[in-house]
Amino acid sequence: MLEILLWLAYLGIRFVPNEITRLTQRVRHCLATDPHSIWTAAKVAQSLSMSEVMLRRKLSAENITLRDRMINVRISLLLLRPLLALQSKPQKIPAAEAKIATCRPNI
Repeated sequence: MLEILLWLAYLGIRFVPNEITRLTQRVRHCLATDPHSIWTAAKVAQSLSMSEVMLRRKLSAENITLRDRMINVRISLLLLRPLLALQSKPQKIPAAEAKIATCRPNI
């Protein structure tokens, strides 16, 4: 089994675990759920089930601040907005809802 995984890794195919391991990634995911909200360190720490002090320590160990991460999330979503608008498919609107004006004269 290990040999198969090594061959796949050699070919560039890797299996990545689904869980997010780095704290900055977990914080980013948390902030991206509601980027327009005013996030405090206490609120983020509560959503990640840790104390505010521990959150700040771990973020400083990764050389990132909560404010930098929040700015990064908001800018990323702002830059993605035009791309998402281009990829969205036009929706069909039923004629009853479209309120199409007819060209019949009033008799």
